Amino acid sequence: MKDKDTIGECRTTKRCRWKSGRPGVRTDRGAGKKLRLGHEFTHAFDSLGSHYDGDGNERDWWDAATRAEYDKRAACLVESFEGMKLSADGQVRVSGTQTLAENIADLGGVTLALDSFLEQVGGLSRAKEIVFERELVGEKQQFSALQLFFIRWGQNMCMKFADETTMVATVGFSGKGVL
Repeated sequence: MKDKDTIGECRTTKRCRWKSGRPGVRTDRGAGKKLRLGHEFTHAFDSLGSHYDGDGNERDWWDAATRAEYDKRAACLVESFEGMKLSADGQVRVSGTQTLAENIADLGGVTLALDSFLEQVGGLSRAKEIVFERELVGEKQQFSALQLFFIRWGQNMCMKFADETTMVATVGFSGKGVL
């Protein structure tokens, strides 16, 4: 069974079961691709890309009011991510400033993918009603299509880096000095 067939079935029923035997939570009809596309597209408007025009030339093309509003909203994101613990002992923490561009792009990507997904399944209410049965962590569980979307997003975003890479990416310095 193809993803589109499953979503089509879910539009007309309240309970859906994956019949192809594929593992995971593939109910998103390409949301992973939309996540990546949205992520990359949003970089054009993040804390770095917003300083380049449509031709790739470095210049401030936003007016003062737009820049001020952007900076206000960006500060909110910095504050939201600042200090999140990345290690069990709490020694490695996120620098909201250092990770701002990626945080903006990640949120842009998930927003684009979610909008598309909700359109495909018939809206937010429908995405909460549609139920799938999945085996996760060794036992069968039921999840709404909306929950599975965010599980899939989390799976898509999971990465493991060497400790040095994690340190540089999250706190902005390495053993060799400040970046």
